Amino acid sequence: MKQEDRLNTLFSKVYMPVFMNKLAECGVEITTEEDAEAAVKIASIIKAASEQVQEAPVQPRKSAIKAAAAQLEAEVMGDAGTVAAALNDADVAAALS
Repeated sequence: MKQEDRLNTLFSKVYMPVFMNKLAECGVEITTEEDAEAAVKIASIIKAASEQVQEAPVQPRKSAIKAAAAQLEAEVMGDAGTVAAALNDADVAAALS
């Protein structure tokens, strides 16, 4: 079995079921493969943004959060609205402004 095949098996048999169960626990039901791919993409963007924010000094954290929000909005939401509006959270909206 090739390395790529092993990684694909790990992803589909271990990571995805655990990830989908975690989403279900939060009330998010994924019903299509397209939605699953989008959820994985969103999760990877959020994880990368979280790592950037954790590594940033205190002052630049706000700009790191803004950059991550802009990337998430551009890649996932398109014209559907802003991340802060989608999250409908006043604290997040304030942090992004």
